[in-house]
Amino acid sequence: MKDEAMNGKIGNILLGLACVLCACSSDKVYTAFQPIDENGWTKHDTAVFDFTIADTTCTYDIYLYVRHTDAYSYQNMWLFINDNDTMEFYLADRRGRWLGNHAGRLYEMPVIFFEDYSFEKAGNYSFRIVHGMRDTALEGVHDIGLTIQKHGEE
Repeated sequence: MKDEAMNGKIGNILLGLACVLCACSSDKVYTAFQPIDENGWTKHDTAVFDFTIADTTCTYDIYLYVRHTDAYSYQNMWLFINDNDTMEFYLADRRGRWLGNHAGRLYEMPVIFFEDYSFEKAGNYSFRIVHGMRDTALEGVHDIGLTIQKHGEE
């Protein structure tokens, strides 16, 4: 049991380090993660991402990330973004195998939200994300992330 806890901590550290290294890339305009309460992500909890766009001459790809453990009970997830966008994506395949990357017991699923998106004007923007699942509180969700990068760059 002690080894399992240690492997989980090491996995979390490695996953965090990978995200930090990726965030240093010059094509990324914004990267942030909002932690979710370990007691569950309730319908009243909103992940808020505030960012600034300076360059409106290029387009952007916007990715959402869901980090979760195997305590998450569903194959899919519904999200409501800024009260007007609804998004569904899959975290597991039909056989129940988790998709995306994982380190230890933590899985990370990147999902493209907008591709080749144009911001009309330079300035401050905000994404507000709540879950749209039927459960009042979702267990097993660790954090929600947002990455904005210039389109066509890795």
